[in-house]
Amino acid sequence: GRGMFSHSRSWAPVITEEDLELRLGFR
Repeated sequence: GRGMFSHSRSWAPVITEEDLELRLGFR
């Protein structure tokens, strides 16, 4: 996807609600 997210993806990966829950669980 090319757009304003293009430069963001380079340093900030896409994080979904599931990822947040998994990270909190492991933490």
